[in-house]
Amino acid sequence: MSNECPIPQLTLDLGFPPGKISLYLYKLDSYNLLIDAGPYIPQYIETLEKKLSNEFGLSMHDLTTIAYTHVHVDHAGMSGFIAEKYPSIQQWIHKSDADFFKIIETYWPESVKNSGAPPDVLEALAKQHYFYQKIRTPLSVTNQFYGTQTTFTIGKKIFEVIHVPGHSPGCVIYIDHKNEIVLSGDHILDKISPIISYSSETFDGLGLYLQSLQKLLKWKSYTFWPAHGNVITNVEERVKFLLKHHDKRIKEVYQQLKKKEITTPYELIPELFEFDLPTDQFSLAIAEINAHLYHLQHKGLAVKINKTQWKVAE
Repeated sequence: MSNECPIPQLTLDLGFPPGKISLYLYKLDSYNLLIDAGPYIPQYIETLEKKLSNEFGLSMHDLTTIAYTHVHVDHAGMSGFIAEKYPSIQQWIHKSDADFFKIIETYWPESVKNSGAPPDVLEALAKQHYFYQKIRTPLSVTNQFYGTQTTFTIGKKIFEVIHVPGHSPGCVIYIDHKNEIVLSGDHILDKISPIISYSSETFDGLGLYLQSLQKLLKWKSYTFWPAHGNVITNVEERVKFLLKHHDKRIKEVYQQLKKKEITTPYELIPELFEFDLPTDQFSLAIAEINAHLYHLQHKGLAVKINKTQWKVAE
């Protein structure tokens, strides 16, 4: 397997965590496809435009299609801007993420508010949320993917599109069989475990993510090119690591519930993370803990007794 990407890879600075994002470009006769776009930040957009021009002789007007791996702001934040300024560009996303976008502005702050965090932390996280609001334009896709598996054709190029819910409800990966690569977005990363950004009483985000991870083994001979970090050449090894990580975390959360009897997601942070988290990372920690709590609830092992508190199921 090669560590050289067989298609153009555009790596840009985001200006906020996770630091950099990799987009992927296909120049196909009269079609120009970009996988993911980025946030609505003027400096970022200017850099993207310059990179397209200087390295590939393209302008944004030359793009015919943008296909998103998922709806998060660092991938699809400029969707509304694109629709307004470049209306000829076709934009694609999975229907589950188009639906998720309708509640994304309320779900995230509500989950933090209901975490049991003290007022000073809530204030800091509210400022963080305001920043993300500023760099997200309305999702304005022209087309949607449906179901768990479909194909996506641009010119004569055919991609297999696999729905891999977990990191977001509508997360997808694009499989390029000719080049034997998978454009995996944030579904699987080389060094960190992707957050599960949505979980609820009716949606087991973590459970779906664990199932989605195992789907990847079908293409274990392919190289996986993510949106953040390095290429993954041994996806089987990485999948096993992530499954083991989450199994361990599920057991840790359950043991803490038994020990504390009644607790909140915020109270579990120091018990589950071995280092002092900066305040701006608390929202990610809360999302991870919520995902494991709701997963335990779906398995009948935990109960949410009010908006904030959890206990072991009797």
